[in-house]
Amino acid sequence: MILDDSTLIFILVFLILSVALNLWLTFRLVRAFRFLGIQTNATPPKLIAGTQISDFPLDRMMDKKKITLYEDHEYAKVLVFITSKCNKCKSKLPELRTSIEKAKDAGVFIWILSLETKKRMKNFLKDDILLDATMHTSQVTYDYLNPQGASPYYLFIDAENTLQAEGFIGDENWTSFIEQIKQEE
Repeated sequence: MILDDSTLIFILVFLILSVALNLWLTFRLVRAFRFLGIQTNATPPKLIAGTQISDFPLDRMMDKKKITLYEDHEYAKVLVFITSKCNKCKSKLPELRTSIEKAKDAGVFIWILSLETKKRMKNFLKDDILLDATMHTSQVTYDYLNPQGASPYYLFIDAENTLQAEGFIGDENWTSFIEQIKQEE
């Protein structure tokens, strides 16, 4: 049995379309399994209040000075996680700026932790006070402190380096903190 040209072309097109459909379905299935894996087990739980925070190195973004969490042991710290890709973060910058100034007078350091480059953060923050408080950290440290990659997110850490509270900027704990540092004036 000899096949004519049109039958042969039809069979080849059918085979090509079958392979393409097979590949498309395979990639969709792989993507679905990845999505299910991320939703079920891949994201570690966030830190809970009472957790002793391990010491870790930071690089001040403006002058590259190396510091650690334990270095200024007489101060409580607020670690803030914001990113230039977060629209909500941009609206929190004015409040964050005034908070940094007032918190220092109240004996609290507010540090912005970032994985982004100095250039990107400088374009995003556009403020020397915010930039002076911005620290570059490693991916491992960032994931330890903020395993879900949330922003605008914060951790309140007391002078003994114990986590006191965590949440999103603007929540009840954050608002209470802002009120407390305003009263220190």
